[in-house]
Parts: sequence; structure tokens; C-alpha cells
Amino acid sequence: MTRIMHWETAALTNAFGNVVTVAPSCLVPFRADICTAPHTSGAIFSVHVLDTVGIHARADANDDDWHAKLCYTWPYTLLPVVHLSGEAYVFPSPDDMARWRRDAAKAAPPMALVPRALTPRPEKALDPLDEQAKAVFASLHEWKTSLEAQVETLTEALVLAQKDHAVAKHEYDLAERQRAAVERDANRAVLALSLGHASATPPKSGHIVHCDGDELLPPLPHAAAIADLSRALDQQHFALCDDFLGHGSAMQLYDAVNQLHASQDGLCFERGALAGGKTGRNLRYEMASVRGDDVLWLDGTEPACPPAIVTTLRQLDRLLLERLAGVNAELRSCALQRQRVMLTCYPGHGAAYVKHCDNPNRNGRKLTAILYLNPLWDERDGGQLVLHRTPPARISPVLDRLLVFFSDTRVPHEVLPSHAKRFALTVWYMDWDEFMEAQVFTDTANETHERHHIEAEIEKFQGK
Repeated sequence: MTRIMHWETAALTNAFGNVVTVAPSCLVPFRADICTAPHTSGAIFSVHVLDTVGIHARADANDDDWHAKLCYTWPYTLLPVVHLSGEAYVFPSPDDMARWRRDAAKAAPPMALVPRALTPRPEKALDPLDEQAKAVFASLHEWKTSLEAQVETLTEALVLAQKDHAVAKHEYDLAERQRAAVERDANRAVLALSLGHASATPPKSGHIVHCDGDELLPPLPHAAAIADLSRALDQQHFALCDDFLGHGSAMQLYDAVNQLHASQDGLCFERGALAGGKTGRNLRYEMASVRGDDVLWLDGTEPACPPAIVTTLRQLDRLLLERLAGVNAELRSCALQRQRVMLTCYPGHGAAYVKHCDNPNRNGRKLTAILYLNPLWDERDGGQLVLHRTPPARISPVLDRLLVFFSDTRVPHEVLPSHAKRFALTVWYMDWDEFMEAQVFTDTANETHERHHIEAEIEKFQGK
């Protein structure tokens, strides 16, 4: 081992060749371990951290106290120092330290284990706060156990109540359907009497009908997709079906509608009207700030009606009137009948349609179907349909997108300002019983009340 007393003046270099000064003040205590030296009464190890990465000590030629045998190389920043008999020593190298420790281990006398008598720990004096805390914790535990038991009991009662509620609701729904069926049959009998007929037979819906030329139409969505449409109607009251006709058929329909709007020869578009009341025969008015579209009504039998429109109406009936109405419970409970088709064109320049419902007063409209016909539509063109629900749904009017929704007050909607021509084909599927009731049994008093309401509506819009 090398004494470190001379380090106060020794010039040392580290592993990078830089000159450093090592003095006792440069040794920073890190930890201390005590070992029993084999040849002495005792040696104390202390490990120090150097400020450099390893030190290579060399003797100074002018220092007589340093010579070759005192030179050492220590490559680590952790430097063990041995304190023995009042002197401090370092090992010349890690190999020297390992050799010294081996020799010390061989020469160390065996250690004898001397049993030590166990002294019992004195009992801790009772603390009133501890006793109070134990009582509080015991009370809380008892309270927690009681609450858990109550929760379990209430949960079991809730499960039973939910089962009872489900049974009661099923029975109520069944009774309500029976009541509605009796009321519907009674209304049909009264309708037949008022018309001078023996009976009033509603149209059939929900049944697949095969017509000539159906095999030439585009394929319909598969059964799983139709079930998804039905589920969407039940859950959110609207559903979307993209690529309804296929791109080729959709472009043919777009060309036909665009040509009708451009020619205005024979079948002419006119400004969309508002109101009309429950029967559609009441006061009507036009106001571009409220409704800015041009419309053309067709039933598909006109000589000048383009074939693309006729085939589209048949395709809509195949999907909605025959198949969707057969799987959706709400539609299946109705006798559905398609109304005339409405072709619409929003001419741009900010044309819009304010928030409204298609059937706010039981006019018979059950399901609204809109097929959009805009092949070059861009979001910047506006004209989206907003369904006011939670959260609101914004529908872009892109080519061949079919939107269906319930026509009543569950789905209020509006058309945002359109900055380009916006075409659409709209049809309504009517609840035949509700429609006939509105047409036949709406009396003069109701029509007068509706007229006053429409006049007030006109004044409100004119004041804006």
C-alpha cells in the first residue's frame, strides 16, 4: 500500500493525461466499511469519490520521497483508502487490493457466535387516543358492513323491479298495440261510411312484390345492411345508405333532373311553397328567406317523366316500402303508401330552408327519404342538411347518398345556405290511416285555427 500523506504536493495525471492535484481535501467521503485486518489490531476502509475519472500517479524527478515503486495506476473514480494505525494508505492498483483482501481472508481467525440473551420489550402504556381510534375504526367498519348489506339488498330489489317493469312494459305495449288496432279498424269503418264504401282497404306494405323489369334494377343492399338501417332508425331516428343506385345509375338520374331544371319546357320547376296545414289545402305562401328551393312534383306516370326517375322510385319502393317496412317494427305497424316525388334544386346564392319538421301536425307523413344528386359537391358549397338532435348530425348532399328519417317531430331539420346548385329527390311514405284521417275528418274549425296560425307565422318571418 502507498501512503497518501505525500499527496498534498504530488503532481498526478488522470486517465486523459490531464494534470490533477490530489490532496486529503480532495477526497470526498462516500461510505465507510470496517474490516478486520489479519495482521493488525484493525483497519478501517473508507471509499472516496475522485473528481476525475481514474488517476495515474507518477513520481516527480525532483521529489526524493517519490520513486518508481510508489507509482500506481487507479482507473476508477471510487478510491478505497485504508486507515491503519493512524496512517492512511491507498492500493497501487486494483490487483494489489484484490491480493491483499485474499490474504486477509485466509489469515482471518474463525468467528464464534456468542448467543445474546433476549431482553423482553417493555409493554407500551395504553394511550387514550389509540383506544379512541380503535373504537372509531370499529364503528366505521360496522357501518361499512351495514351499508354493504343494504346495497346488496337494494340491488336485489332493483333487479326484481326491473324484471317486473319489463314484464309490465311488454304487457302495456301489447295492450297499446291492440288498442291502436281497434281504433284503426274503427276509423277505417267510419272512413268507409263517409266515402259511401262498404269498407276501406289500406295498401299493403312490408311484403316483397316482383314487378316487370325488377331484374334490370341495381342490386339492393343485403339483408344485414337493411337490418342495420332499421336499427339506426330505432336508435337515432335516421339512417344513411351511400351508393344506393350505383355511380352509373346515379349519374343518369342527375343528368335527367338537371336537364328538367334547365329546360323548363313542359315539366317546370316552381318556387317551393310553405304551410298548407294538416291537409295541404290550407293557406300557402312563398318566402325565399325561409325556403329558397325550386321544386317539381311528379308521380312517375307523366309522359314526359324521365325513365331514370321512374326506375329510381321503383328502387326506393323495393328497399323502403317492401323490405325495410318488413323488418322495422314501427314501420311494420303502419300501412305505408308512397306520395308523389318532389325534385328540388337550391339554385345557390345562399338559398336555404329554415328549421322545420315534415309532419308537425299528424298530416300522414311517416318516413322521409332524400336521395342527393350532386356529383361535384364540395364542403365549401354548403347546403348540408342538419338534423337537430343530440348531438346534431350534419349530412353532406353528395351524389347517390340516401337519407331516411322519421317525418314527425323527432327529427327537426334545416338546409344550410347553399352556394352552388344543389339537387335532391325526395319522397314521403305516408301512414295511410293517419293521412286519410287528416284528409277526411279535419273540420272547418280546425282549418280556421290552422289558418290563423299560418298568418301569424307569415307575420313573424316578415318581421325578421
